[in-house]
Amino acid sequence: MNIALNFKTIKQLFVIACVFAILTYASFNKLTAHYTKDGIIYDGYFGHKVVGTKNKKSLQQQWIKAVPIESKRFTIRKGTTAMINASNDPSGDGIFYVADTINLPDSLTEIHANVFTNTKGLRKITIPNSVNYIGVHNFAYCTDLVTITLSDNLTKIPDFCFYACTSLARIAIPENVNTIGCSAFEGCGKLVQVKIPNSVHNIRSKAFAGCTSLKKVYVSNDTEIASDAFPPSTKIIARRPSASRQ
Repeated sequence: MNIALNFKTIKQLFVIACVFAILTYASFNKLTAHYTKDGIIYDGYFGHKVVGTKNKKSLQQQWIKAVPIESKRFTIRKGTTAMINASNDPSGDGIFYVADTINLPDSLTEIHANVFTNTKGLRKITIPNSVNYIGVHNFAYCTDLVTITLSDNLTKIPDFCFYACTSLARIAIPENVNTIGCSAFEGCGKLVQVKIPNSVHNIRSKAFAGCTSLKKVYVSNDTEIASDAFPPSTKIIARRPSASRQ
């Protein structure tokens, strides 16, 4: 009798657990793609960490507007100052699996490492001028990215920032940038034009390696360029610091 009772109890618990799982899944599907806990926004479907706040400020100031994940459109709530990939894994994916539209507010000042890494479907994005810091690997492997407008207040294009963005065709480096990091645009095989201002004083190793469609580039004759920064086929044309940009 004890065996039968135990079996019946286990069966009842199993049914209860299944009902709870179904209701939970339905709740997430109906209400939101994300939920918050301990200052971090989580993916409501997979429990994946989506955005961690820098210092656990008010969640009302730092969170993604709740939208159905199927829409692939995200609006970062106005008042957000930083975006952080909570997994902190330099070899992992970013916080968005698939997105065709990501709108960033003008309150945003920092986008930390790996936030947009390997985002599928993202063809264009504008980084508002309020942003003064972008971390490494940020758009690496965004293979659908064609166009990006960068913040005028950036001072560095970090290492591996646009690594293997195989659809990226053109890029204008902002006037305040002084350094283009290692492998920043490596593997961008469709890149045909890059505008580099005279403010850039350092182009580091493999910054444009593998950019085989980049036939020529204009740089200041004061710029320090690593020997392997560009493909051998790219013609580097030096200009005087006072000369007009490309």
